[in-house]
Amino acid sequence: MRISFLSIQGEGTVRPFDSSWYKERTNEHLQLIEAFRERDKEKAVQIIKKHVNENYNHHTNFMEYL
Repeated sequence: MRISFLSIQGEGTVRPFDSSWYKERTNEHLQLIEAFRERDKEKAVQIIKKHVNENYNHHTNFMEYL
């Protein structure tokens, strides 16, 4: 969360951001909890991979924006 928050700030200004991206990441957290409760390892792994990739892409794109 801290990295995400910092990624929308820059040199004293707040950069525009797409709140739907944050909502999707939060939803992935909820899906992951559900997968753990269901003891569904394959589902959990799939969600984690998507979550990590989405975060990587988001923050990599931000670095290019600087």
